[in-house]
Amino acid sequence: MTHLLEMRDLTLDFETEDGVAKVLDRVSFDIAEGEVFGLVGETGCGKTVTALAILRLLPRTALIRGGAIRFAGENLLAKSDGEMARLRGSRMTMVFQDPATSLNPTFPIGDQVARVLTVHEGLDRDEALARAAELFGRVGLPDAGGLLRRYPHELSGGMQQRVMIAMALACRPKLLIADEPTTAVDVTLQAQILDLLLTLKAEFGLSVLLITHNFGIVAETCDRVGVMYAGTMAEVGRTSDVFREPLHPYTQSLMRALPRTGARGRPLQSIPGMVPSLLVPPTGCRFHPRCEFAMKTCAARRPELLEHRPGHRAACLLYEGVRE
Repeated sequence: MTHLLEMRDLTLDFETEDGVAKVLDRVSFDIAEGEVFGLVGETGCGKTVTALAILRLLPRTALIRGGAIRFAGENLLAKSDGEMARLRGSRMTMVFQDPATSLNPTFPIGDQVARVLTVHEGLDRDEALARAAELFGRVGLPDAGGLLRRYPHELSGGMQQRVMIAMALACRPKLLIADEPTTAVDVTLQAQILDLLLTLKAEFGLSVLLITHNFGIVAETCDRVGVMYAGTMAEVGRTSDVFREPLHPYTQSLMRALPRTGARGRPLQSIPGMVPSLLVPPTGCRFHPRCEFAMKTCAARRPELLEHRPGHRAACLLYEGVRE
């Protein structure tokens, strides 16, 4: 399997007014060519920050303490700002969760998509607008030619998201990062957007990093999945393996908390305790204060993300043979 993206032990802090937040702690995963990789976890666990680190779009308060990110064999953390600017929009792109705040309200959407093509592919304005109309048609937007002159506020949320997808695919990138791409649309449009992403993935030969908190979306769309907790990677494996036999106690707890058919009227299970503050994260395993299997060692020793079944990795001392 050829890896398009490799992240190894990425460690990242944020400087805040209250102190240094330990946002990512040795996060590791791979994305193969042509693969849809899901990144799931609770709000604030570090999913979006991980994506922004790949694109080098982090705020100035972010401090990368260690690790590596390789894209097609090239170390992204060693590249200059100019080199990254050329990569973004051409070889790797991102669709953000709220298209209304991602599109510029003062320019027609045709000009916004055309701008990507003039900057990265050197097309003149007429050629770029013609390509933009073609892309609008590819993502299922009606009256593609007429839409070129319309402004973002004139479109529905679903249409705005399709414009963002068209813009992301304008230069035929190799990696598409989709950050909660269905959050701003209703359930019917969610299915349409996900079907569109899978269709375009096959058509363009994309690799996709899909960020979500919705396990149902992961089950329907992702080849493999990584489960994050409080800035750490708890588990990585094939989606079917993680759903059928989760290894990490956090993933097991999440699975038990999912609503199930036939369980109407029964209380939903929850995970005891609270998500820890990243200003003062727990020592050892960050999940140990909430873990039903926690041992004394868990508070002192940080577990490694190791393969315990073929293609299935988890960061838990239970599988390392550790005892009290």
